[in-house]
Amino acid sequence: MINLINGAIPVQWEIGQGGNGLRRFVGKCICTGPIGNHRFVVWYMSSDDGVNFDCEVGHYTDDIDDAETVYNNRKVAYNRAQVVLTAPIADSAE
Repeated sequence: MINLINGAIPVQWEIGQGGNGLRRFVGKCICTGPIGNHRFVVWYMSSDDGVNFDCEVGHYTDDIDDAETVYNNRKVAYNRAQVVLTAPIADSAE
């Protein structure tokens, strides 16, 4: 499990190797929890230790299908062959 420094709860994420001017780990996530007035948010995320992540550039929505579409269309600055961790959406998030 990863930890989001802002306190949100990740329900789906993908993390890859950063570098070349980026932090050591970069990725994207769909989250729920204390995120304002919406049920879900899609963020880019980054970390130096691969456990504790900062999040930025949020797309907020109440619709999980919209969140998944945005998540799938987000491009992250690593080669997909370098993905080191992924997690599926949990049934409890809906």
